[in-house]
Amino acid sequence: NKAVGVMKAGQTFTIEPMINS
Repeated sequence: NKAVGVMKAGQTFTIEPMINS
């Protein structure tokens, strides 16, 4: 998921809910 890489840059709080989903 490229989106995960972008958010991982500095928005871990956004990547966490995505993984749970």
